[in-house]
Amino acid sequence: MSDREEFLAGDRPEDVFMYFAEDAVSGIDALAGHGERLDDGVALVVEGDSGRSAFERATDIDPMAFAKRAMANDGTVDADATGGVCPDTEENDGPHETRFVFAFAEKQNEEVEGLYNEGDVMRSESGRRMNYPSFGPDDPLSRDELAATVSAVRPDWRLVDADPIPEGSDIVYAVTVAPVERAESDPTATREAVLKCFRTSDALSVRTHQRFLVEVDLLELADRETDLPVPAVFGVCESHDYLPMPAFLMERRPGQSVSTVPLDGTDGVSDRLVRESGRYLARVHDLRSFDAFGDLVTAENGPTDAARGDPVVADGRSEWVDRVRDIVEDSLDELDGTRFDDLGSGLREYTEERLTTLDLDAEPVLLHGDYRPGNLLGDPETGEVTAVLDWGAAQAGDARYELAWVVREFSKQAPPDSPVRRRVRETLFDAYEDERGVAFGRDGAFERRQRFYQSVTWVCELQWFDHWWAGADESVREARAEQLRENVQALL
Repeated sequence: MSDREEFLAGDRPEDVFMYFAEDAVSGIDALAGHGERLDDGVALVVEGDSGRSAFERATDIDPMAFAKRAMANDGTVDADATGGVCPDTEENDGPHETRFVFAFAEKQNEEVEGLYNEGDVMRSESGRRMNYPSFGPDDPLSRDELAATVSAVRPDWRLVDADPIPEGSDIVYAVTVAPVERAESDPTATREAVLKCFRTSDALSVRTHQRFLVEVDLLELADRETDLPVPAVFGVCESHDYLPMPAFLMERRPGQSVSTVPLDGTDGVSDRLVRESGRYLARVHDLRSFDAFGDLVTAENGPTDAARGDPVVADGRSEWVDRVRDIVEDSLDELDGTRFDDLGSGLREYTEERLTTLDLDAEPVLLHGDYRPGNLLGDPETGEVTAVLDWGAAQAGDARYELAWVVREFSKQAPPDSPVRRRVRETLFDAYEDERGVAFGRDGAFERRQRFYQSVTWVCELQWFDHWWAGADESVREARAEQLRENVQALL
């Protein structure tokens, strides 16, 4: 029997199978030297980890992300695993030929529902080279995958129901779960939770497993040491052969997104939401300080003397000005070839002059990293903030820098000198200063620093514009692009 025949017969469960059509990848002749040459391509059977790496090198596609995505669409793989019929999807309509096949075996798992409960599974995924959505859109998981992921995170729970939460950079589902031992005898013994899984994405290549897991560290830290309204963490799974990992389950908090509540009014609800948000931000900043500036990662890969559960700074900068320069330069480097390409050189001159002349001395405190209405839950009737979510972008930095971002987001990108922005800023700052017991002074030096930080938020938005505004109506997106351009041109 050939390697392929042995694999398809189930005799090579530790290996993976790959088929590449003749014109699907470059270097097909080199691949043939390691596998079986066919009339229209090459078939290979390779040890699991090596095979997954080889597939990714050949196709520029993470094989586990490909397998996960393929499971959401029914198609047909030929019995010899060298072809098939790919399904029509929203991104790819009409028939098309299979360009590659990736297959692997999975043992029976009686603790999960569906296919894997019934027996050993041979999974074969076929496709053609295509552009996968890399940021924002829902990344669907099958019912079997969801059930298996819940079981991997909490073996004592089973999945009852699930609904996708499509916003954001990770794979998130609102799930209903039940204890395994009581699921049949007591159908009411359910719990509402949120399942969050790492999303593999080229657009978010700066995100790593260690960055993803820092959210778990910070949620547990905030829950343990403060009265911040954060969800309790129910369980974590850091790795798996084919499921989207790391992943964790957390409490589903009450309330609705604060982004759905008008915050620019003077009524009691909006005023309370803004004030509570300012107070909670102050508590975040007081939670931890650091000895360097930079992104935070889970302590597992940090210094060996780090306290368990405390995040650490990755590749930190000793001076805040250098950290800001890194942020600006990284963003401006990404403008080449975009609609904002022409603003790059002027912004480099502007920001470098400010970095050189402004006093940016600061203490590295814990910054949430994405503190905005969309990452808070609140009661629309009372104005109570009921949850502070999404800590995965946390960093060590200047508290005043995060405040500039928060004012921008809570005023919904209102023009710098608009009444709405001024009112939101004053309400936030007053509540923040009262909570921390420290007044900024708000003198000329403070205002110059804040105006510069405001310009940095615009630079970052230029870089991420297509992603941040991808879901907006075209008229809204274009209006924002024009406003952003006007803001920058006023600086220059």
